[in-house]
Formats: sequence, structure tokens, C-alpha cells
Amino acid sequence: MAENVRNGLLVRACLEILRDAENPLPAAEASLRVSQRIGQFSQYELGPLDGGQVRWANALGWHSGDLATVGWMTKTGGWQITDSGREALERYRDDDELLRAAQRLQQQIYRERKRAAEQLAPVEQEITAAIGEVAPGQWTSYQDIAAIVGTDPETAMNFLAKQRIPNAVRVLRNDGTPAPEGKLNQWLRGVDVRKQLTAEGVEFDADGRASQAQRVTADELRSHIDAFIGADQESRPQSAWLVRGSVDGYNLVPTWLEQGWVSLAASRLPATVPIASREAIEAAVKEAYDFKSYAQLDRLVREFYAFLRQIRAGDYVATVDAGRMFVGEITGEAEFTDAPDGRSNLRRAVRWLNPDAPVDYSELGEQFVNMLGDQSHVVNLTDVVDLIETLVTRPPEERSPVTKPEATLAPVSAELAAELFIHDRAWLQEVADLLAEKRQIVLFGPPGTGKTYLATHLARHLAGGERAVKLVQFHPSYTYEDFFEGYRPRTGTGGQLSFALRPGPLRALADAASEDPQTPYLLVIDEINRANLAKVFGELYFLLEYREESMGLQYSPDDKFSLPRNLFLIGTMNTADRSIALVDTAMRRRFAFIEMHPRDEPVRGLLRRWLERHGYDDQPARLLDALNERLADREYAIGPSYLMKHPVHTRAGGLERVWRTEIMPLLEELHYGEGADLETAYGLAALRRRVAAAPADSEPPEPPEPPEPPEPQ
Repeated sequence: MAENVRNGLLVRACLEILRDAENPLPAAEASLRVSQRIGQFSQYELGPLDGGQVRWANALGWHSGDLATVGWMTKTGGWQITDSGREALERYRDDDELLRAAQRLQQQIYRERKRAAEQLAPVEQEITAAIGEVAPGQWTSYQDIAAIVGTDPETAMNFLAKQRIPNAVRVLRNDGTPAPEGKLNQWLRGVDVRKQLTAEGVEFDADGRASQAQRVTADELRSHIDAFIGADQESRPQSAWLVRGSVDGYNLVPTWLEQGWVSLAASRLPATVPIASREAIEAAVKEAYDFKSYAQLDRLVREFYAFLRQIRAGDYVATVDAGRMFVGEITGEAEFTDAPDGRSNLRRAVRWLNPDAPVDYSELGEQFVNMLGDQSHVVNLTDVVDLIETLVTRPPEERSPVTKPEATLAPVSAELAAELFIHDRAWLQEVADLLAEKRQIVLFGPPGTGKTYLATHLARHLAGGERAVKLVQFHPSYTYEDFFEGYRPRTGTGGQLSFALRPGPLRALADAASEDPQTPYLLVIDEINRANLAKVFGELYFLLEYREESMGLQYSPDDKFSLPRNLFLIGTMNTADRSIALVDTAMRRRFAFIEMHPRDEPVRGLLRRWLERHGYDDQPARLLDALNERLADREYAIGPSYLMKHPVHTRAGGLERVWRTEIMPLLEELHYGEGADLETAYGLAALRRRVAAAPADSEPPEPPEPPEPPEPQ
């Protein structure tokens, strides 16, 4: 058995000694108290690492950094627990559960920072240039940085937490207070930001807020950015863009290819429009095109901002004409030109790479073609920049359709079948094959048939571990906003309440799956039929069936979204709660339905196999079979999981107790209002007599009629 450091125990001990301490503890003192609280370490934990540090102490150092990242403790001025850390101690009583909760939160934070870094990669130099202009004795805010590059303050904060940028210590929240330690870049951990800025000359008031008079605003920083970008343009990562050549029914692509440029129709936009600010572009567009609808205005702002500010020299640009894709390289800045027809007065110079050998749509692959389905005039294709480069650098005879690697579900093993007490591995493999083919299945049946247990264990096996598996449970108040994405309240700078778009479990798992296409990701939806499915899934119904398609969504209509092919869904459904016949047709068509019923294998023999493995008498299995044989309503059969609990068989009266408190109430609901004698029909004593009288190898009789109500007195 492999030895391990007891990481969960270390995390709990660390938080507990900080909770009990009256003042912040120096790191050495905190480490000493942790060792005293744990008391005894294993030889493995006491072993030295290559650098000479003791293994458990090294692990504690790493975990303290992780706990600071998730906001459960701080390390500035000594180690100190936060309110969130106290709450975590109370909420997660098990050591490993506490550790997993910290790891989940840390992974969520890292994903947010990764997304921020990817989103802001094209403008990283602008951010670096802006912060570089903040001199000692000055500060700027995340809001100012966000305004410069057209994002929100939280994204800017997540970006700076991931990227190490000089002078980032001089970026504060809007009210002049430093960000929480967990929101800072690793190299600023343990740094007293306020103390360092005070030494540089920044003045703080009694509440710890920096003087607004020393703040450098976005407008004051913008004038320095363009010169910096021009001097260092070659170091910027290459992006890719689609610019459409159809304007008012006219095809401009032949002209573009002949004369070496791409363009937008901007006849009403003044040539003097400032190009350093999204806000300035938005104001100019709304003034020049005030006769258009708000949706058209939003589209124009996005397109002009991309063309003026986000596209750079050296980027790829693609355009399409009659099922062919032409690719070029941007060679110049945006320029306003006098175009008599008004269709091409905003231009960028282009060196076309394949004017005589365009890429046919058949060579792109279905997923790439669907990306081109966005009808905007300017579309960001940076996600496939490598694929574009591959297409245009290979001669036509060497090209092959662009495809992404397919994720493969792990084959069902004999060990998994044995773990799930399923003797027919072929049945279990068929479930996995249906999931691979359909990509979403529902396990349905009466209560207690092990649907959730099977779904979660099968998902972990097929995905190769817990990392790519998420479990959610539907209920009547569950909504699209809970499941996919919606606006949620948050406390902003200065304690001001605002709303931010937050991902739900499906969006979060889909984003993770799209970044890791060779790994299968599985979402288990327990009690899937208890929610209003049409309301919860919304337009995702379409994407469940057409995985290669993309579409705008309810809260993010401008971003094309598709469900990755390596995302699989397993639902569970209790037929006693709602019949499968009541599930709408759209849902039935998109999911494969697999019944798990106590009268049918593999569920019928499940309890017997469990009892045999644990050395218990098989009488409970025979009693359950007898009960289900007497039930006329198939959907109200009783599953074996009620009796697959050790206390039922090891404690005195355990079987009687579970029969009286869990099984009989279900049957009372079945016969509610009938006045039937349930003890005679389904009571444990009556069934024991029935089992004792039946030959051991007899065939089960046909289900009888339900018990008759008593005669009226």
C-alpha cells in the first residue's frame, strides 16, 4: 500500500490552529502548532525531500498558499484565518471532504484566471504598458485597466492574478483598497501592499483607502499605450479573424483579393473617431447610427471595435466566397478611405496567402464550417488559428479535412461489473455503448434500484476518475440560470451590490471539455424528471441533438456556443415520481432510456449477490421478490437498495425497522384512500409465511390483483 501525506489532516489542523489563535501567527510558529496538534507523523511524512525539507512541512507550505488562494486564510503580516475559512471548518467535518472542497474552489479560481488570460492575451501588451505608466506614489484600479481594454474589473483582476506584470502592486480596487490576498499574483503573496505603497508615497486614509487624488485614470494612461504597442508589436501572439465580404448584396471579395485589403462599410462613422477606447467607439457608433435598433447598434460596436482595436498587423484574416475560404495576413493599421460607394471606406491592408488555391469547405471539417456560421461581419477565429495556418501552408494535394480528436470512453471491465454487483457485463457495456453513441442517456425505474449509484460509479470509470465528472440534482425550482448560466448578485468594490453572469454546472463542464477534447467529461443529473425540463434546458435542447452546431444563447447571444462532443450526460429518473410517458417528446428523442426494474435483471438478482458477497442470509432477497410479485403496479415495485445496508442485517430488528419506516410508507401511498389491509398483503410477517411455504426453486407466480378494501360495516 502506497504511503501518503495526510493532506486533509494538515489542512484542517492549519485552519484550526489559526482559528484558535488570538493574533496572526508567524509562519514558523504556525508550522510548530500544526505539528503539535497532529501529534504523531508517519515515517513517510517525516522523511526528507531532495531539498532537505521534511515532507509534511513542505506539504503544509503548499497548502497554505492554496488556502490563501481560495480565501480561507491570509499570510500577509502572519498567518490568519478568514471568515470563509471558519465557515469551511464548520461545513466540512471530514478531513478529506475539507481538502476536496478547497481543491474544487482552487480549480474554479484557476479556470477563471485561465479564461481571463486567454481573453486578454491579445491586449496583454496594452495592460503591461498601462500599468508601466503608473509611477511610484501613484496607483490605478482594476476598473481603469478594464476600461482601457474593454472588459470588466473582475476579469482584469483574474488576469493580473495569473500573469506576473511589473508594477501590478500599484493596481487597487476602485475604492483604493488592495485586493484580497487570494486575488493577487503568487509573487505578491505575503507582501503588505498598503505598507509597500505607503513607502512609495501613496497616502491612505484611516479606513485604509488610497487617496483618489493620486489615482491614475484610464484616460490619463491611454496616450502612452499606442507607442508601446508599436515598439513591441512582433512579440504579440498571432490571432485570426473572419471578415465577410458581402455588403448590401455586393460581393467585395474579388476586389479585396485583387487590391490587397479587407474592409468594413463605415460611411457614417467619422474618420476622427478615437480608437483607444471601446466606450469612445460605442458613443460614436450610437451617434452616427442612431436610427438602427439596439441589437444592430450592439453588433456594429463589436465589429468596429474588433476591426479598429483588436485586429493587429501580423494576424491572419479569412474571408469566404462561394464555399471557398481565402486567408491572408494583416499588414497595416486601420485607415479611413474615401470610397464613393460607401461600402469599403474602413480598410486594412492584407497580403493574401492563397488567392489562387482557396480552401474548399469540404476540407475544413464540419465543426470549422459551423464556426463560420456566425453572421457577424467580423468574427474572432483565434481558437482555430493553428488549423488555419496548417491549411494555408500545405499544398492542396496534402490537405485533409480538419478534425478534432475524439474522446473515448473507457471499456467496461469485469472489476467494474463486480463492484456494481452486475453479473452480466454485456448489459453494462451496452449502457456504455449507448452513451457513446447517443451522448446522453437516462436510467429510469422505481425507487431503490440503484440508478444514481450506477450512474456515478459508471461515470467515474468511463471518464477515468472524478476530475471530469460532475453531479447535479434537479428539483421543481431548478432553472436554466441554475443549470447553464445566469446573472447572480455579487459584492463589488466599496461593498456595492451588482450582478455578474455566472456559469452553472453544465456551462462550466462544457468549457472544461472544450479545452480538453481528448478526455470524456460526464455530467450526472439525478432526478432529471423532477424539474421543468423545457425551462431548464431551453435552447440547449437543440445543441443536445446537434453537437456540431453552434448558436447564441439566452444570456450571451453574441458568443456562439456548442456542446462539445466529449461531454456526456447521464440522467436518473424515478418512475414512481413521474412516469416516463410524461416526459416530452423532444426529451425522449435526445436521450436513450434504459430501464432498471426490480423484476428484471440486472436489478432482480442484485440484492442476492450483495447478500452473498457479505455473508448474509438470502431471506431478505426472497422477501423482496415476494413483495414485488404481489404488486400489480409495475412502476411502484420496490428496489433492493433499501435492504443493501449493513445495519439492516447486523442490528437487532434492522429488517423490521426498514420495512416499517421506509418500504410500507411507499405502499401506503400506492393504495392511498383505498382502505386496503396492507399488513395482510405486504407486511413482513405475511411475506415470511408466503416465502416459507413456497418451494425454493419454484417459478414466481403472476402478480395478483391489488388487495381488496375491507367490506363496509
